[in-house]
Amino acid sequence: MPISHIFNTSDDAFIPNIDDIDDIDNEIEEPKPSRKTASVWNYVNCKDPSHPGVPVCKTCGYIFSIKSGNSSIERHLLSKHCIVIQKVRKQTTLKFKCKNPWPEKEKLERDDAVVTWIIADQQPFSVVEKENFIKMMNVFDSRYKVPDRYQIKEKVVQEFNK
Repeated sequence: MPISHIFNTSDDAFIPNIDDIDDIDNEIEEPKPSRKTASVWNYVNCKDPSHPGVPVCKTCGYIFSIKSGNSSIERHLLSKHCIVIQKVRKQTTLKFKCKNPWPEKEKLERDDAVVTWIIADQQPFSVVEKENFIKMMNVFDSRYKVPDRYQIKEKVVQEFNK
C-alpha cells in the first residue's frame, strides 16, 4: 500500500490540541544570575535598554565592546574617572585530605615490582600509561604514582645491566 493512502483518511490526520500548545509570547524568562563577580562590574550596566547585553559605563555612558573584560573596564575607570579597583588577592583553599606520595624507598619497591612484571610478562613499556592500568594501580594503592614509560625503560635497562 503506498504511503499516500495511509494518511488520506481524516482518522489518521494529526491535529494538535490547542490547549497543549504553549503561548510563547506569554512566557516570562527569569533573569539568569550574573557570573560577573568582580567589583568592576558595579560601575557598569549590562542591562541598558538602548544597548542590551553590552557593558555601558554608569558614570559617563561609554559603550564598551561586548567582549570587554575586567581589565579594559578597570583602565577606563582609572583613566577617565580616577576610580581605582582594588585587586582581590585571596587564594582558594581546597579542603581535602592530602595524599602524600610514598617515601623514595617504598616507591622504589613498587617501581621494581612493576618492572619485574613488565619483564616477566613481556609487556610493552607503554602499558604503564594506559588508563585502565593506572586505575588498577590506584585501587591497589592510591598514593602510588606510576612512572611513565620512559622511566620504566630506564629501570628495565638498569635491571639488565646489574
